[in-house]
Amino acid sequence: MQQATGHPTRFRILRTLVVNDELSAADLKAAVDVESHNFHYHLGELVDVGPVDKRQRRTADSQGFYTYYRTTAMGRGILDQGVEELMRREREFSDAYS
Repeated sequence: MQQATGHPTRFRILRTLVVNDELSAADLKAAVDVESHNFHYHLGELVDVGPVDKRQRRTADSQGFYTYYRTTAMGRGILDQGVEELMRREREFSDAYS
């Protein structure tokens, strides 16, 4: 889990989804601004490990089946209680000794 969320690109993907609730792959890729092959690899890793959920509309519309991504409760918890808390503590430590 640490490896999955510790990579800068995966962290940006997870953080972007927390802020935006849910996004299509195209919207998420544009927001994170990563090359397509790297983006899909990192997004797939997050889906496989569990902090990101992939959903697909059951019925097609004029654009076909719409796939979107959102964070799971675990993903939100990892970000809120884990990574961001560690970053906050690191900043406090750095400020105290700078």
